[in-house]
Amino acid sequence: MRVSNAYRYDQLSSQIGAAELRVQQAQDRATTGKRINKASDDPTGTRQLLGIGSLKAGIAGYTKNLDTAKGALGASEAAYGDIGDLIQQAQALAVQGATTTIDQTTRNSIAEQVQTLRDRLVALGNSQGPDGRFLFGGQVTDAKPFSTAADGSLVYAGNTTVPSVQTGPGETTKVGETGTAIGDLFDKLTSLKNDLASGNVAAVSGRLDEIKAAGETMVSARADVGRRLNSLETSRASMERRDLDLTERATEVGEIDYAAAIVEFTAAQSAYQAALQVASKGFSMGLMDFIR
Repeated sequence: MRVSNAYRYDQLSSQIGAAELRVQQAQDRATTGKRINKASDDPTGTRQLLGIGSLKAGIAGYTKNLDTAKGALGASEAAYGDIGDLIQQAQALAVQGATTTIDQTTRNSIAEQVQTLRDRLVALGNSQGPDGRFLFGGQVTDAKPFSTAADGSLVYAGNTTVPSVQTGPGETTKVGETGTAIGDLFDKLTSLKNDLASGNVAAVSGRLDEIKAAGETMVSARADVGRRLNSLETSRASMERRDLDLTERATEVGEIDYAAAIVEFTAAQSAYQAALQVASKGFSMGLMDFIR
């Protein structure tokens, strides 16, 4: 059976089209450095890249939360440190005020210094993290948790629920504090100030143990923040390793070696030229005539 010229032409045209497509694909890979430039290049590889992209997006979200938590906890640790210094000053004033050799005028002066420490404590209780959120109001982070009423008593506008953020699959980290310990310390400083102002030396001596206990509470709270910070560092490092692994996997799936891409492109061009020459000879026409 004779094969018609039309059929032969269609076959050769199809071969040339396929060769031309391979040239274009090879050129795309050589130009972009990517093995997959559109889904049809490799449907399976495309699905893998989409999955990797989703995982990397999740890691980016967790990393952002880790950084936010680190900033908040770092600010909390610093505030606890300042409160610890304040407590040491209060203890020194209490020791001085409990001395029987000083007069009431001196005790009144010491009481004023305790008042200053109490005001400083309120300011520390209103500490904010790098993002502007208040640290010691529990879940109430957008307003100052502490203020003083007209009678000098402490007003707490926060709550007792500690906020947290998700820092990994199934993992959360507490990123704030409540004002309970600060409120307790405020009350103890108030009692010390009043005892000093009233000249109750025996009571002043008793306040020393109370303030010392408050100091231990603050030390414990600061240590807890430190543990959370260490845990964040571990999680952050783990996320970085996982992200690097995914990046390397994405490179394996979606990218191509440049030297290999050039070799592939050169081979595709040669195959394309060969297909054109075969077609030209098959129809006994010049190469340029066939292209036209």
